[in-house]
Amino acid sequence: MGAWHQSLFGCFSNFDVAFYGFLVCQPCTLGSMIAFHYQENFSFLHFLLGLIAPWSLMLRSDIRLRESIPGSACDDCIKTVCCYPCSFCQVTKQYADRGCKFFPISLA
Repeated sequence: MGAWHQSLFGCFSNFDVAFYGFLVCQPCTLGSMIAFHYQENFSFLHFLLGLIAPWSLMLRSDIRLRESIPGSACDDCIKTVCCYPCSFCQVTKQYADRGCKFFPISLA
């Protein structure tokens, strides 16, 4: 069974993911994860998709299922809606550890 690489509130212990991944350019970071998920190169379309919040929930659920992390769709939804910044940073860290390259910054 898998596990998250950082806790939900672990964003406070990882400055790069919290600051650059969420505060500086959240659409760039989310767009990079979408491109990585579909094995595509980052483009302006991915940036535009990064502006749409439901993608974050979809990516959270997908990585939880792929890595056999305990939880449910309801759990993903609650964490994404009620604590979006921390949930986003948790998912970003998981994608960074899988080799996702973030445009235009590097979180690896």
